[in-house]
Amino acid sequence: MERLRHVTRRALEHCTKQEKEQTLVGLQHLRNGLDYQRMPEIALGLGRIYQYCETAVQEENWGEAVRMLAGLDAIWDQLEKKKRKGA
Repeated sequence: MERLRHVTRRALEHCTKQEKEQTLVGLQHLRNGLDYQRMPEIALGLGRIYQYCETAVQEENWGEAVRMLAGLDAIWDQLEKKKRKGA
């Protein structure tokens, strides 16, 4: 989970600065990390979100890409907090 949060935040930082190549690299890392064997439904859903973000970045629709990545970052943060509470 920590790596996922880190890569998402780095991609978000690059996206906020409108750094196209670095953002796309971050999104590719996120896509490469999807586990289609263990969690196929989640991987498919996240894969679609990452693809949507990649398209937004390629079209330089920075606001939409930032919005999506920020939303994912918030979700990972909430999951981490719940995990800590349950531990």
